[in-house]
Amino acid sequence: DREEENQEKVQKAAAVYSFGLRFSYDSDDGDDSDDGDDSEDDKDNDSRINSVPSKYKNLEDEIVNNQTYRLSLSDFKKLVVENAEKRATSKHARTVVDSSCDVLISVEHIMAVILYCNFSRLSYQFSRIFRRIKKGETNTEVVTRHREYARWAQLLKEAVWSFGTDIGDSKISTYYHGIGGELVFTSFVCQFRGPTSLTAQQPVAATFATNNGIVLELQEENPRLRYFNCTWLSCFSNEDERLLIAPDYDDTLPIRMCTIQCMQTAYDYGKFVRAFTLFNWCIRRADDAYGQTTNQDAQIIEKMLNHFDRDNEYENKFDGAEYANALFDEFRNNVQHIYIPMKYAEYYDTVYRRVLFV
Repeated sequence: DREEENQEKVQKAAAVYSFGLRFSYDSDDGDDSDDGDDSEDDKDNDSRINSVPSKYKNLEDEIVNNQTYRLSLSDFKKLVVENAEKRATSKHARTVVDSSCDVLISVEHIMAVILYCNFSRLSYQFSRIFRRIKKGETNTEVVTRHREYARWAQLLKEAVWSFGTDIGDSKISTYYHGIGGELVFTSFVCQFRGPTSLTAQQPVAATFATNNGIVLELQEENPRLRYFNCTWLSCFSNEDERLLIAPDYDDTLPIRMCTIQCMQTAYDYGKFVRAFTLFNWCIRRADDAYGQTTNQDAQIIEKMLNHFDRDNEYENKFDGAEYANALFDEFRNNVQHIYIPMKYAEYYDTVYRRVLFV
């Protein structure tokens, strides 16, 4: 069967990147109750805002006593608290202000950033609480894990959105993010709902991608998106780190993926990312996207439609085809509805139904 053959060909590169879930935080002074709804409907509901009651009294209690990965009390006081108090009196700290109320960044918010930047194993475990880590994990199960670091998560989001920089005000035009594997994506105009480290230096991102990974090149999509400049707090200032984490209350602040660079082959998938992004806009009734398409964009989409059309014997064999096919396969698996202009309807209605609604 043509459809089964295509699935086998993309299976090798079919691990899907998770942009994370949405969370809001309740201050309940350490009440250990869990009021989540463990219904079957929650298993794949990534758009729902999940309410997270805090489990620990404060940040120290959380980092020292959580059930996921801890720091010792002595390490927390010496490496986090003392460091944060010192940084809070620095010249740079006096420039980090919440413009909405003219308040300087607090020691506690500085501690949250230091924990994220300077403790790799702890930060790894922390990042996992923002996404599902096993198939079929419910929202309630994710919330249970998230509670172990809920106060830290809330403080880190506040650091970004109260004391961060609007991406539209930045002098940086291009950001990079390294991923240790050839993952595929549900969207190329995306919201990173979990903490995500960006850098303005491509070689830095490449070191995190390793030889088997990929580097994402990202650019501004909405000027109101914010990041936190971590360089003055990080032990690794050479990484030029910017912390990005999308707000849970607003889903209109994405960042745009421009290209994906494969470290193993040095292949640049920018033309595919562009074509898939424009195609996504076209089928979602963004009429202006049609005017932006080029012949190359149209040819790429035509090849993808033919490749995945079970009534067509065509097969993509160009350089980089395996990963490009996997990217498009993940995209088509997430299509829920399409818009087709009348002048294209006679042909594309049939093809789209065979290829996109799988």
